[in-house]
Amino acid sequence: MAYHYEAVPVALSIALAARLAGLSRQTFRARFLQPGLCHLTTELDDILHGVGVGCVWAWELAQVLSRKFTVEEVQAADCALDKARKGQRTYRKRQGRNRAA
Repeated sequence: MAYHYEAVPVALSIALAARLAGLSRQTFRARFLQPGLCHLTTELDDILHGVGVGCVWAWELAQVLSRKFTVEEVQAADCALDKARKGQRTYRKRQGRNRAA
């Protein structure tokens, strides 16, 4: 189930950041992460800020895209990801059921 945000998160998952940028995850990595325009959070950030490891800082992404994110925009993007997550979960269940044990 998608999260119900009260404010724009400090750090975004790569999937959510890519969705907000309007790109695929692979293209997002190639355009923003590999050139160093955005940085991933580290274990130290997780300890100090509690944001998790491997997330993209929302303020960096907003700065690179030259716009600010709204709560509604983040919520809509996360709901769109939730549909794909549910489809994957259903597919995996079906595959596990059809395999011989």
